[in-house]
Amino acid sequence: MAKRALLISTDLIFTSKITGTANALGLQVDVLGNSALLKDRVTAEEYECLIVDLAFPNVNPAELIAALHNTSVRKTIAFGAHVNARLLTLASEAGFSEVMPRSKFDATLADILRSNLE
Repeated sequence: MAKRALLISTDLIFTSKITGTANALGLQVDVLGNSALLKDRVTAEEYECLIVDLAFPNVNPAELIAALHNTSVRKTIAFGAHVNARLLTLASEAGFSEVMPRSKFDATLADILRSNLE
């Protein structure tokens, strides 16, 4: 089975860029616009990687990591605005595998998807 990623984001334009890049690479990134459904989604389906946009309303990085317990998710990536250092720090402290500013995520998107899904 091919590796898949789940993206939590409500930014339609950036979500389209991420899924479009994944499609162009022959990879699959599904989108979830409601973090309350995360546990059900990752329990029902197998995902290798979780990608979280820290601009998501009321995002709680620790709760997201806790919801992944006993699931197939092995890699977690969080990205957010460089000016919101607090959320980036919270994601790092919560245990995300990688935490980066949105600009770095955007600039290296294809490489990130390839390295986590191929």
